[in-house]
Amino acid sequence: MNFQKPAIQASPQSLSMKLLPLLSLPFKLVPVFVLQPIIAPCLKLIEDQLAEEDWAIIQGRWLKIAFEDLQYSFYITAANQKFICSPSHFLLKTESLHADATISGSCASFLKLLDQDVDPESLFFRRELKLSGDTELGYWFKAILDRVERDKLPSIVLKISQLVKMKPLNGLATKG
Repeated sequence: MNFQKPAIQASPQSLSMKLLPLLSLPFKLVPVFVLQPIIAPCLKLIEDQLAEEDWAIIQGRWLKIAFEDLQYSFYITAANQKFICSPSHFLLKTESLHADATISGSCASFLKLLDQDVDPESLFFRRELKLSGDTELGYWFKAILDRVERDKLPSIVLKISQLVKMKPLNGLATKG
């Protein structure tokens, strides 16, 4: 008997569904200087939008941003009208950083907020994004993210956004 292997044609969607769980591994292992081309320009866009009185809201307080599907989070604070970012994987197992507020959700949900695809309030209402802790700080940052000019986002963020918008991947990425 002759057995033939069936021809397997992987679509970009099916391939991206298989690769999504692997995306979290690099985020956990790479040093911040590798992530900086993604995080730093986004934070710089936000810095450029802030008025002097806005800085008082985050000055000396920590905001945790948690991507639940990637199992990756980082903390943001501000000093001298500049953001300071600390990825959670830099903390030792015995260390913890107290977050005054936490915004958590899937990568797809944060991208929807940045893409301005949906009303930001609906992301929280549907629990795609969750806020805990100091609501003033959390909603302040959400409002800032909602005002980010999409065309000024780093190209890698736009490419990831396009990948996540694919139906099968989007369905996987938004499960919580």
